Parts: sequence; C-alpha cells; structure tokens
Amino acid sequence: MWRRAKFCSDERGTTAVEFAMVVSVLLALTLGAINMSLVLFAQSALHFAVDDAARCMSVKTACNNTTTVTVNGVTTTTSTPANDKTITYAKASYQGPNIAISFTPTAGGATPGACNKVTGSGTFDLNAVVGDFPITLNAQACYPVSS
Repeated sequence: MWRRAKFCSDERGTTAVEFAMVVSVLLALTLGAINMSLVLFAQSALHFAVDDAARCMSVKTACNNTTTVTVNGVTTTTSTPANDKTITYAKASYQGPNIAISFTPTAGGATPGACNKVTGSGTFDLNAVVGDFPITLNAQACYPVSS
C-alpha cells in the first residue's frame, strides 16, 4: 500500500508529459504559418509576373514582334504583341515557389482605351498536418496600349 501511495504522489516527469501534449499543437501551428506564408509569397510573385508581362506587352520590345518598313526613304517601325514572347517573359519574371503556372496574354488592339491583358493561374499544394490542400492562385493585370 505504501508503494502505491508513493508512486501516485511522485511528480517527477510531469513537465515532460505536459510538454509532449503541447508541442504537437505548437509544431502544427508553426508549420501551418510557414506554409501559409509560402502561399502568400507565391500569390504575390504571380501578381508581379502578370503585371510585368502586361506592361511588357504594352511598352517593352521584349514581348513584341517588331516590323520595320521603309517607304520613300521614310522608315516606320511597328510593334505587335507576341503571345509566345509574353509567356516566356512572364515565366522568367515569376520568382516564387516552384509550382506549375500558366499565363494567358490577350492583346488589346488599337481601339482607344484598350489594354493588353495577361492572366496567370497555378495550383499550390498546401501541406498541412492533417493532409494536403490544393490552393488555386489567380492573378490578372491590364496595361494600357501605348500609342
């Protein structure tokens, strides 16, 4: 009887037991916060890449096919947006986590108020403690056509 009373009143090791109960929840919260930070970083990087690609279609020569025509000694250069160059430029501009992203450029044309639009989307697999959750990331940017 005396041994059982001594065993039940012994408090050595209670700190280790409490730590074991709390550490799993703390670890899950910490890893969840890190993964959510990666999702927000990927969304921000996608938005930057789409915005930069839309601007590239409008003002930069890296995303355009340039045609130079000389008539009667007058040289005229025209630029038209090229989808393949814009997609390559957008993929190079994306600096986020390694996820599969697709970009879709749409040329605005020559009408007043038109804009060159680029849309990007991808899926980020959020690794949570209880399972994986796919999160779809979308971004869209429109930049006015330069005249």
